[in-house]
Amino acid sequence: MTRNIKIIAALAIAVITCSSQTQASDEKSLNLRPGKVHESCHKLDAGSKINYSFQVSSETLFNLHYHMDKEIKYPVAEQQALKDSGTVYINTTQTYCLMWTNPQQHTVTLRYSIETAKR
Repeated sequence: MTRNIKIIAALAIAVITCSSQTQASDEKSLNLRPGKVHESCHKLDAGSKINYSFQVSSETLFNLHYHMDKEIKYPVAEQQALKDSGTVYINTTQTYCLMWTNPQQHTVTLRYSIETAKR
């Protein structure tokens, strides 16, 4: 019985440790009208990472950026894409924004998933 309690305690500690490493997740599906922008912003500390993936029904402009004073820094440069995924390792504590802009003349459907975690 004591051995079982030790195993359960070890598993509980492992679950708590793994759970504390995930800071946040964001998953959405939305319609983005012509010329409109959608941002998903996350305050991240140095030593974190952000995993993202997305898919749109027609090409949109996508980037991942943060503001430093009056300058905009792009860990993921703006690009036209139907889908993308990646992991960005955070070296500077900032608010990081994933941004989609619809350049189409019609509404597009955007689906994305974002997870932030400590490295």
